[in-house]
Amino acid sequence: MIKKLIIVLCVIVFLKLAYNFFSSEDVNMDTNMDTNMANEVIVDPYKDATNWTMTMYGSADGDNMMSFTIKSDKGGLAIIDGGYDTSETDCNVLIKEIENNSNVVDAWIITHFDTDHVGAFLKITEDHPDILIKKIYVQEIPEREILVEKGVEERSVKSLDTYLSRTYDNAEVVHAGDEFDIIGLKMKVFSSYDKWMNEKTNNLLNNGSMIFTLSGKETKALFCSDTQSPEIYEYIANNYKDELDADILQIGHHGNTKFPKEFFEQVSPEDALFCASNWIYYNERNIEWFTIEDVKSYCEETGAKLWHFDSAPAEFTIR
Repeated sequence: MIKKLIIVLCVIVFLKLAYNFFSSEDVNMDTNMDTNMANEVIVDPYKDATNWTMTMYGSADGDNMMSFTIKSDKGGLAIIDGGYDTSETDCNVLIKEIENNSNVVDAWIITHFDTDHVGAFLKITEDHPDILIKKIYVQEIPEREILVEKGVEERSVKSLDTYLSRTYDNAEVVHAGDEFDIIGLKMKVFSSYDKWMNEKTNNLLNNGSMIFTLSGKETKALFCSDTQSPEIYEYIANNYKDELDADILQIGHHGNTKFPKEFFEQVSPEDALFCASNWIYYNERNIEWFTIEDVKSYCEETGAKLWHFDSAPAEFTIR
């Protein structure tokens, strides 16, 4: 009887040891899998990128718009705005770039919801649901009632309504001071719509549009989107005065309204980009309130090279 009892106890001990051994192996396997998965998540495919090609699109004989693509020497694709939904050319050039990047957009930056900036994005995402957009960055959105009250263009409000009627789970609203990684470039946001702007301007989409920099290791580009208000530029100059210098500057609101000379001098760019067709750049329609000739003059005074849609598509390098 005692002999049988000893055998039973030995069997129990053996089974327990075996259970602990194999359980430990499972835990180690799970831990290794978790570690491997974590390592995969934090790998940055663009950490060794050294050059980024930025292309400005637009038609000299077309309308004002804003559309840029950015590609690194390690791959990847970022898009800024995109132009009109009604222009087949605007949409097709972006679709081709997306197809060349395996139908993936790593980052799509929507500076604001005027149709000449967000129209192509809305059309492409509707017509091509197979495209993968990893991240969308959008301006803080003003209240619709305030936009209507202040007389913002109906077509722009309609574009905003279209965006809000859809679900973009990967969209992030940006605010002043935010920083992001865009295919290896550092994105720093200087301005996005904020309620204090309600007392400063009627055009809350334009003046609440995203102002931001994209910085490589050596050079930097500053985008002013459609900002018009001197108060917004004064706010940026006061809050980011040590960060304003840039090699490439996109002139606000296509250059057709007053762009502060003092602000331009603080930035002191080598290249000044006017996202403007000929009718704006040369004021072919003799619009009285256009100040583009003044803006062009003081850009030239500083020695910056001026670019507009006569030379588009035009390529620039961020290093």
